[in-house]
Formats: sequence, C-alpha cells, structure tokens
Amino acid sequence: MKTLFCFPSSGSAASMYQSWKVLLAQQNIELVALEYPARGTRFCDSPVDSIAELTHDLINQIKPKLAHTTEFAFLGHSLGGLVCFETTRLLSKLKLPLPSQLIISARQGPLCNLPSSLSSKQTDSEIIKTLKTMGGIADEVLAHAELMALMLPIIRADLKLNEEYSCSDTSAISIPITAIYGSHDPVVEKKNVEQWHSFTESEFELIEMSGDHFYFNQDLPLFLATLAQQLYNKMPVI
Repeated sequence: MKTLFCFPSSGSAASMYQSWKVLLAQQNIELVALEYPARGTRFCDSPVDSIAELTHDLINQIKPKLAHTTEFAFLGHSLGGLVCFETTRLLSKLKLPLPSQLIISARQGPLCNLPSSLSSKQTDSEIIKTLKTMGGIADEVLAHAELMALMLPIIRADLKLNEEYSCSDTSAISIPITAIYGSHDPVVEKKNVEQWHSFTESEFELIEMSGDHFYFNQDLPLFLATLAQQLYNKMPVI
C-alpha cells in the first residue's frame, strides 16, 4: 500500500479530497488528507500567520503516520503545492523521512511573484467573481451569502499567506517533481508552472490536463488513473 499525503488549496479543507479516497484505494493507494487550522475538523483552531508556521503545524499530523509508512508521496493543489514543497524542506531540516515524489498541482513555481487575479485585498464580490471563473466551488455555494460569509475569511487569510511568502532558499531538492496544470486555468500559466523544473535535481515531468484551475473535477477517474500511474512509476513497490 502506497501513501499519498494531500495538501488542500486556498480556502479548502481536507474534505476536498474525500471523493478521491475510494478510487485511489482501488489502486492500492492510501490517501491521507491533511487539515489546515481554522477549517474543516479544525474549524475552532486559531489560523496561522505564515507558510512556515503552517508547515510546522502539518509536521505534527504527518510524523505519527511516518512510523507506519515506508514509502509515501506528497500532493498539493494550488496553495497546497507550495505548502507541500516547504513541508518537504522542513522534513529535511528535521532529518525526518522524505517523500519519494512531489506532485504539484495548479501552482506556479516558488519564485513566481507575479500579481494574481485573486488577491486578499479584493472586495468580497471581486473574490467571488474570480472564484467563479476558476471552478472548484459550485455556483449555488458562491451565491449562498451565509456560506460565503464563513468561507471568505478563510480564503482571504490563505491568499494573504501566499502573498506574504518569500522563497528564501532557491536550492533544488533531490526528489522528483511532477507538475500538473489545467489547459484553461485562468490564474496559473504553463510557463510559470514549468519553473518547478529548477527546484529538483531529480526527474521533472510537466503534465497538462484538460480543464480549469480545478481540472481534475472534469474527469476525476481519468485524473486519478494518471495520478496512480505517476505514483507507481516513481515510487518503489513495497
């Protein structure tokens, strides 16, 4: 059984990966969805103020599992892609076991500080308008004032984490990186996703999937089959 730790995107909880679990289990892959503070099952926890603080928090979720896992990979979508990369760096500093592979989904490289069409400084209506173009959140949820009143502060806080992040270490890691992006993503461009190539001394693969920022929702079984293939190609069988 292979283990895949999954890091949520901005404003999301571990539940975003719930529909993946059964299909990946059929491929002999155990999905472990990590939960950020202040959302999902940790809604009452205090939010974090930086990516660095978040990675230390997540290490506490990951470490107990490592005692029973000999081969594992990380997958992070959007902001989660950056978080899983920095969590890998922290594991290395702490001399803990490292993932066999990083799968970065819909996320530009760490050095890409271009202005985004989605910003913590935007009004609620501007954020909702951009979220609608990205996919991932149903229109009925975006139109639900009470639900969005709960979600927007979390989304805004995550956007701020992203905006205040600075890549202080530009050295490459020794772990293979697979970067995946949607062909019609309105916020992430292919050329910026390719930047991940310079952050690994090992194999790098760039995969384009049909769809928007949440391209995997277009054909989840196809995406998960592609994902399973990546994991089995680059992770030793145990």
